Amino acid sequence: MRFTLFPQQNEGIELLTEMAQQLGEAVRVLGELLGASVQDVPRLVTSLHDLDADTANLQFALLTRMRTSVISPLPREDLYALAVHITGVMTSLDAAGHVIELHRLTNLSRRPAEQLEVIGQQVDSTTRAMRRLTAPDDLEDYWIEVHRLSRRAESTYRRHLAELLAEHTQSGFERHRFLADQLVETTRRLRDMASDVGQIIVRES
Repeated sequence: MRFTLFPQQNEGIELLTEMAQQLGEAVRVLGELLGASVQDVPRLVTSLHDLDADTANLQFALLTRMRTSVISPLPREDLYALAVHITGVMTSLDAAGHVIELHRLTNLSRRPAEQLEVIGQQVDSTTRAMRRLTAPDDLEDYWIEVHRLSRRAESTYRRHLAELLAEHTQSGFERHRFLADQLVETTRRLRDMASDVGQIIVRES
């Protein structure tokens, strides 16, 4: 067990947790968007844009806190790297919504919803992990779970592309593929974040 002469300040971890919670809200909004009527699409896309902006503001607050805080529960470069991962995930979720709007995607198959379900599970695990960053021994299950879900997402992605190719013209395939690519990119970003947490586990244990 590690000891410190001074109480650790956990505001950085609290901000990371809040950022991760924003991802959960974005997953919920994107889930609505997958089955939304045409008239509801602009409102939901705007909500995603707002969440993206809010997450960027939280990242800025975290950076400010790291610059002014004498004591940090983890090395500042770790907190910064995790914040970058979270904002990247949010950007991918926002982009997925924008793709739906730009390409007027309707009558989507079940595959995007399956992908988003996996993303939601990854985000839930990530949010819980952010709260436990100062207890590395409690994070191994998170690393395993996110990577397991990532493999499932890759399999769903390949099935999705095969179905799109069989069911659509070339132009239709490309339009729907933009969404499939954005969703699988989101799962990959979450996997990469878990890999960085794995490095923290190894170093801090």
